[in-house]
This record gives sequence, C-alpha cells and structure tokens, in this order.
Amino acid sequence: MEFVQDFVENINPEVAAIVAWIFAIILASAIYRRAMGKSIRPTVPSNNRFAETSASGRSLRNLITRLGGARNCLIVAVTPTSLEVHPQFPFTLMFLPEIYGLDWDIPLSKIRAVRTEKGLFGDRELVEFVTDDGRTEQFELRLRKAPEFRTAMAK
Repeated sequence: MEFVQDFVENINPEVAAIVAWIFAIILASAIYRRAMGKSIRPTVPSNNRFAETSASGRSLRNLITRLGGARNCLIVAVTPTSLEVHPQFPFTLMFLPEIYGLDWDIPLSKIRAVRTEKGLFGDRELVEFVTDDGRTEQFELRLRKAPEFRTAMAK
C-alpha cells in the first residue's frame, strides 16, 4: 500500500494528464460503440457457414485505411444473410475500427463482387459492396481458410 501512496504523491502531472487522456478516449470509444449497437467484445455468430478468428485485412477506402490494417486480429464470418468483419477486443477500442474501416456487417444482397487476387505476400480476397448510402466500398481480407470462405460466399 505504501508503494501506491508513494506513486500517487510523486506522479508527474504531464504523465498523469496523458494517461487520463488515453483512458478518456478508451471510455468514449466504448460508449460510442454501445450507442451504435456494436459490441466491444465481438464473437463469432452461432449460425455461421464460415468463420475465421485470426484474419488480416484492410479497407481500401483511402490512403489512411490502406496504410492501417489489421493483422491476425479480425473475426470474419459468413452467415446465411450477411458477411461480418469485426476486430477482436482490445482493437475495438480507441476508435480504431472506425478510423481504419474494419467493422462491417454487410447483407449478402449488398455484395457486388468477391474475387481473389494474387499478391507478393500471398492471395487476398477483395470484397466490393454497396453501403446503405449508395457508396461503393472495398476491403481486402487475408484468410488462412480462403477456399472455405469462397465456398461460403458462393452459396
């Protein structure tokens, strides 16, 4: 207990402000996700035809989303009605999914194309879809079980 008291008495105000700011951002992002009906700890849907819990990917919306992607921390699931792509906890915090365009629940009827492209570091699945406001978006996924994903999307 004496250690905690010494720490509190000797804490640098600048460090305390930075830590408080980080916690405020984490709290704000958690509140935002809840308000938008999104989970802080996404899980694999029980009615999935395909699921992978350590996928990689990135949105192709703009330069920032192309540079910042997710490596081995996306949950990708195909259900009878939708394609779901969500980051795993703790990557759901600090507005990372919103900044990098990595949180999608897309009705299968809105998906225009899914195609495989060869790349320098392996194959990737490119998904093109129409958003609710009529824009066309694309993102790429790097999946360990890509053939199973393609089969599930073809059904």
